[in-house]
Amino acid sequence: MAALLIFFLAWLYYRVVRKVLKRVKPYWGKALVIVIALLIPTADAVYGRHKLKRLCAQEGGPHIYRVVEGVKGFESPSILLDKSWLGIGKYQFVEGEEYPGKYSRLSLRPDGTYLREVDISPQSEYAHKYIPGKIKDIYSKSEQRVYVRATGEVLGRYVNISYAGGWVERAINGLYAARGNSGICERRIMHREEFILKVLKPASVSAQEKTS
Repeated sequence: MAALLIFFLAWLYYRVVRKVLKRVKPYWGKALVIVIALLIPTADAVYGRHKLKRLCAQEGGPHIYRVVEGVKGFESPSILLDKSWLGIGKYQFVEGEEYPGKYSRLSLRPDGTYLREVDISPQSEYAHKYIPGKIKDIYSKSEQRVYVRATGEVLGRYVNISYAGGWVERAINGLYAARGNSGICERRIMHREEFILKVLKPASVSAQEKTS
């Protein structure tokens, strides 16, 4: 139904522009009508993407203030406690809030087996958290943050900014009851694991760098 409505509105817009073109006689006038007809649905989208690039250059991407070496593990309420965080070149343990107010720890034993402990008190010196997108007008900003648990010192931030699109794109998304995402800081994309590993260098990595 929404697709049919979009098609009908596009057809209606085309008919209106065509009728105006028939009434305008000079060629320069027809050219002006065509330019205006193209700009009405697209001008704000072009400007919006230009502004997104500027915002991304100013705030987007990774911002690493201090790198910590020799880290054995960290705590994060927003990650899944799986084995991908542990092992050679990675951490010895990770702690996470698997249920509201209930923390668990996944550790790698010396013999290579894994130990899962539930309902524990986090002991990590460092932590990671995800701050969901804060919507302002047609732009939203989300942040991944790595910090010192005891002091709150921010060690690194990874900021992503998204753009909801021009008025036509937003209208179409509105028909589907969704907030669109028509652009992000694409050139500065960094996966969460890569970002955390850049700020909190695991003990095994630090040892290898010192011996090499």
